[in-house]
Formats: sequence, structure tokens, C-alpha cells
Amino acid sequence: ASSAMDKSRPHAIEVLGMRLVLFFEEESGNWKCLEDVCPHRCAPLSEGRVVVSRSDEGEDNNCGPVKTCLQCAYHGWEFDGGGSCLKIPQRGGDHASENEKRTPSPVKSF
Repeated sequence: ASSAMDKSRPHAIEVLGMRLVLFFEEESGNWKCLEDVCPHRCAPLSEGRVVVSRSDEGEDNNCGPVKTCLQCAYHGWEFDGGGSCLKIPQRGGDHASENEKRTPSPVKSF
């Protein structure tokens, strides 16, 4: 069934009454499953898009490892396959702080 799903976009599913979102993580070659809600404004993450992000080591954004993320359609927050927020565009530097990256994942992963 997973081979029939479009790897370039998120997919909303419901399991036992829980709203979930699936997206394909290129670097691991696996589908990731998160709770289908952005912790910022409760927008469905399934309405967002799959993006490739890089960790910020420099301003040119060409440093650091590549990471497939799920980007919220509402404000552009980006979440990795474990549910951690890696990018908050409204912050001046674009990226979540090291403290925010170390806090427990704001989005439940399954």
C-alpha cells in the first residue's frame, strides 16, 4: 500500500479516532507518522508540504545535514520525523534555538 502513496506530499489518516499524518523521509527511506496538528495554531500538518531542510551552520543555508521535514501550511514551522520542531520562520534566524531542539518533541510521533 505504501508504494501507491505519493512520497512528495503528506497524507492524512485516522486510526482509532486519532488524526495522524504520514510523510516519507528520504534520508531513512521510511514513512514517518505524526499527530496531525501543529502545536503553534493547531493547523492540520497534513495540509502542509514535505520539504528538505538543512541544519543551520552558516547563513548560506548550505551547511549541515539534509533533513526531510513536514512544513505546516499556516506559518511554515518544520518538523522532523520524530516530531521535533527544526525551523520557525518567524524567528530572525529562521531556525529553532538549540534549547527548543532539546525540549521534548512538540508533536507526537508514532
